[in-house]
Amino acid sequence: MNSFCDCEKDGHCLRYQREMGGRMRELCAGVNVDLGTAAAFREQWSREVRFRAGADGKPISLLLKTDQAPGDAVAMTAAIYSLHRAHPGRYTTVVESYWPEVFQHNPDVVPLVAQGAGVVQMHYPAIHQSNQRGIHFMQGWCEFIGSALGINVPLLTNRPHLYFADQAPPVENFWLICSGGKRDLTNKLWGHQNYQAVVDALKGRIRFVQVGGGKTPAPWADTCAKSMEDDHPPLSGVDDAVGKTTLRELFDLTRRARGVLCGVSLLMHVAAALEKPAVVVAGGREPVAWNAYPKQHYLHTVGTLPCRDTVGIVGGACWRSRVVPLGDGTVLDRDTCEYPVDGTPKCMKLISPEYVAETIMQIER
Repeated sequence: MNSFCDCEKDGHCLRYQREMGGRMRELCAGVNVDLGTAAAFREQWSREVRFRAGADGKPISLLLKTDQAPGDAVAMTAAIYSLHRAHPGRYTTVVESYWPEVFQHNPDVVPLVAQGAGVVQMHYPAIHQSNQRGIHFMQGWCEFIGSALGINVPLLTNRPHLYFADQAPPVENFWLICSGGKRDLTNKLWGHQNYQAVVDALKGRIRFVQVGGGKTPAPWADTCAKSMEDDHPPLSGVDDAVGKTTLRELFDLTRRARGVLCGVSLLMHVAAALEKPAVVVAGGREPVAWNAYPKQHYLHTVGTLPCRDTVGIVGGACWRSRVVPLGDGTVLDRDTCEYPVDGTPKCMKLISPEYVAETIMQIER
């Protein structure tokens, strides 16, 4: 399967609303044909879908499926928001996700799938062009859903959108801190000792509440088990909420917090949605334009080192997965850091705890 074609076998194509088989499916997938010809066919099929869609004046029902991580799901809410603002009243959307709490109370998401709803398995293939284009993660979601529906879906917001049944609670005197992350993507981690140094430097000035992992809702426990296997060693001198919150409880904590300190993670997307100040320790793994949000201090070192990305190009973000191989037999072991220093990427080592602590205090002032 590729980013052009959703079909795994001949039959009815939900994206282009036509029977697709044999040579036509090859054209759709760009197999045994030049890409220009394949693109021309797909564009024509997209136009045909647009002309047929909504001909009876009723909204078109969509089922959006996503099996990505919770932070990805939060970012995807920007595409749903943009779809409905760009094409008001044209669609109804249902979301099927491992993380239903992300879409709770969302006025653009309906609870029940209509009979005959078009199914879109959501992706963001633009990530593979993120070093060459000035494109944000949220726009990647928008481009894909626009391509799938054969319409233009411009990014019409600068943040994800989370919704609540109650009014925002008063802000309390604490910052959230997430010092850990996914065990299988160690290149994203700044290091437990660095976060501890920030906590120590700000002792008596900033109260931190450590979060991470979380309580998994029972219906999703088996499916989500691997996604929840994050590593969050306890910090000293903080309030401990690691593994003690559901997603909605984490969202509520973020609403009450003064700010957030974390790496490139779920928490940065949540903070952006709730328009909270955040200090994000990013290093050189991911492009700045792909991740940076308003009200966030995105501390990066992209371009500082002569690092190559996973296809050997120098000068951008590396997109590598691990500091050193973990020996688990996955392809991630092939994408290791070129400049590891004591178990941490050198691009992360260049960001000092003193600088992070000072950035937090600049926000507090």
